[in-house]
Formats: sequence, structure tokens, C-alpha cells
Amino acid sequence: MDTGRLEAVYDSLKGSKTYNPGIYAHSDGSPGDVLGHYVLAAPQREFRLRKRSAMPFGSRYTLVDARTALELGWWSAPVLQHFGLTEEQAYALFGLDACLRAPNSAEAQLYIRRFIASNGASAPSVSPRR
Repeated sequence: MDTGRLEAVYDSLKGSKTYNPGIYAHSDGSPGDVLGHYVLAAPQREFRLRKRSAMPFGSRYTLVDARTALELGWWSAPVLQHFGLTEEQAYALFGLDACLRAPNSAEAQLYIRRFIASNGASAPSVSPRR
């Protein structure tokens, strides 16, 4: 588990007024969920959000690999490798029930802190895409 990157996820949520666990980003491009906040705020080069054509519901943005432009999900290997997480851990942080469905960014941050503490701190992983 890359605790440094998870700390960056935590930091990306500080004071957020746009937190919405159901979407990567809002139609105006402001971040929505935990992963969307990280992608838009953290100093990383692996992921981007790409605007999709108008959608009748849900997010108008999708997560993509910045190098290949392939669409990704929280369960995708590049995301799991980036954070050094198992699929189950990634689901807990980024999936449908992310951060136990935290209703706001402060609650999501609290969950992330507890997640890091309960899953043990280990040395940061090295991303092969730098």
C-alpha cells in the first residue's frame, strides 16, 4: 500500500464543497468523488478525467490512463498498482460504497485515515509509469 499516495487522496479532499461519491466530476469540471478529487488535485501524471458526451444521468467524466487514453475504473490494474491496493481495498476507498458512503469530504477523510491505520503502513510502491 502506497501510504504517500493515500495521504495525497486525503489531502485532495480538504475543505471540498463539491464532494459527491457518485461521480468523478461535476458537469462544470469540479471534482466529485474521492478518486476524482485525487486526479484533479494531486501532483500525479498517471490519470486524467476526460469529458464524455452529454449523459442523461451520472458522471459526464470518465477516468483515463494519461499515457494511453484508455478508459479505466477504480478496479483497473493501473489504479490498483498506482496505490498498491488489492481490488477489495480499492473498492473500499473508490468503489460504489466508497468510504462507507461518506456523506461529505470530512467523513471521507476520516475513513481514509482509519483505512491507512488499519491496513498498516508500508513502504511506498514505485510506479513504473514515471
